[in-house]
Amino acid sequence: MKYIIMDIETDGLLDKVTKIYCLCYAEVENNKVKIGYLTDNDSIRDYIKANKDNTFIGHNVCKYDNLVLQKLLGVKIEKLWDTLALSWYLFEEKKSHSLEEWGKILKVKKVKIDNWLSQPENDYIVRCLVDVNINTRLWFYFQKCLNDLYEHNQQRIDSICNYLSFKLNCIATQTLNPIKFNETLCKDSLAELEIMYKTSLDILNSAMGDKYAKILKTKPTKCYKQDGELTRLGEKWFQELRERNLPVSTTEIKEEPNAGSSHQLKQWLFDLGWQPDEFKQGANGEVPQIQKPFGAGLSESVKVLMQSNPELQELKSFFKIKHRIGIFKNFLNNNQNGYVTADIAGIARTLRFKHREPVVNLPKVTAFYGKQIRDMLICEPDEVIVGIDICALEDSTKQHFIYKYDTDYVQRLQQPGFDPHLDLGIDAHLVTLEEANWYKAFDKQTMHDEIDKYLDVQKRRFIAKCANFSLTYGAGPDKVAAVTKQPLSLAKRLHTAYWKKNISIKKVANSLKTKRIGKKIWIFSPVSNFWLNTKSEKDYFSTLNQSTGSFIFDCWLKFFQEKTANTPVRLQYHDELMLICKEGQEKQMVQYAKEAIQKVNKALKLNVEIKVDASIGKSYGEAH
Repeated sequence: MKYIIMDIETDGLLDKVTKIYCLCYAEVENNKVKIGYLTDNDSIRDYIKANKDNTFIGHNVCKYDNLVLQKLLGVKIEKLWDTLALSWYLFEEKKSHSLEEWGKILKVKKVKIDNWLSQPENDYIVRCLVDVNINTRLWFYFQKCLNDLYEHNQQRIDSICNYLSFKLNCIATQTLNPIKFNETLCKDSLAELEIMYKTSLDILNSAMGDKYAKILKTKPTKCYKQDGELTRLGEKWFQELRERNLPVSTTEIKEEPNAGSSHQLKQWLFDLGWQPDEFKQGANGEVPQIQKPFGAGLSESVKVLMQSNPELQELKSFFKIKHRIGIFKNFLNNNQNGYVTADIAGIARTLRFKHREPVVNLPKVTAFYGKQIRDMLICEPDEVIVGIDICALEDSTKQHFIYKYDTDYVQRLQQPGFDPHLDLGIDAHLVTLEEANWYKAFDKQTMHDEIDKYLDVQKRRFIAKCANFSLTYGAGPDKVAAVTKQPLSLAKRLHTAYWKKNISIKKVANSLKTKRIGKKIWIFSPVSNFWLNTKSEKDYFSTLNQSTGSFIFDCWLKFFQEKTANTPVRLQYHDELMLICKEGQEKQMVQYAKEAIQKVNKALKLNVEIKVDASIGKSYGEAH
């Protein structure tokens, strides 16, 4: 097989690029390497066409180089592998996956360019050749890693390389097809929230006082002369007191109290007896955190502190408002002429995408300002947004894997009307059987006078739902208590009830093929035939299940794209995708999605049937 490791140098980023200075390459075949470069557009175009049957390899080539070639030369590389994606896959733990960082490891220093518009062309060629040198060495290294992992099975190596490139090509398509952005709604919502933030901050500042505020000035030791007149320092001191409207008895001038200051707020909490339970790794060790990651609310330790310090209750609103302000600001910061792009920051161990701001961890439509956030993503007047998701994806993959060990339980899970969350709630004595049956039979039209009872059962069902998902991925009672925001005693009941029913999950984990390479543990997925890196034995099932969900989604997406090439997917997120089509085409798009999932079912032959569901609207909020 012939590989062509390639790179290009240009005069700008994708949205502003106008010129390709050069394409440099290293042709690798039969252990021989041939180096070369091209500088004129026709030669570059002809070279790519002449090598259409060979595999090109580049670093971030899917999301940049290939898009530039399409934009400026009208030519596209079809067979393409990306060492950036392979770096994410093989070395997910690395903080940086840049070619420069790999160059340091491989003892090849990148060439620095000071000006991308006016330096001699030869400077760009030299830099490009050095980058190809780095990436050629990197590819040889990755080849060794893949051969060790897949035991020189070239078919499976090709499969994982093609799969990763497919994923990045999907993101490249999203890059070329950004989503229209309602800037007016964003600014109006942000203005509303900033007023709320000011009010909430004033409440907290009042409760906190200025004890933790920084001292700006102290009263001079000598304000008066012997004859009773003010000294020069005394005059300045009292003048400042007048300007600040402070009493003459003031001995210290402090900055305004600011509960928005992490330092002041933490000092206040510590004085109230705070014992942190959430930490983030900082430059000098662990840093106590007031909130859970990803805007998931206040830490459990702060909630405990609230019980004896009711003045802290305002923190709930304060941080929720602050989080939403951050989302709206991210949209504005990433606004490009009225559009935003759904991009990624990497690929996780489970082969899921790590999504990048602004379209990442968006609140549900029903959450605080969730509708306004999702309604910012819109379409043209003659278009509609189609949101399609795979129903209960990770629950379905779980059922597929445990079917062999507990067929009766899986068949029970698949019975019409069966609710796994209510079932867990019953076993954990969180919900009674009578309440569960009543809840499932509830009719809002005829039983509206009992809505409070319905909401109460719904709330307890949600607790069981949160527990179900966290327990599937190995959470212990302490973690369940934190996730569900419930007492440890209930978390223990949920934990016991779950594992009584789901012991087959452990049987699945124990049945997996595993291997250790160096310090890394890898498990083999019998669905995708990929090796997956996992942190520890307790993560075997979660890694397997989530990666299988990702693989099923990508297979579905591939089949779907075969029918919708002219209607590109604008956004994808774990188990859902969003596209924009002309009015009147939406039913056909949904039909294509259903046909695609049937192809997946036929191809993978899972123990359960995978289904999709769709919503349609003029905004992402309406179509989700």
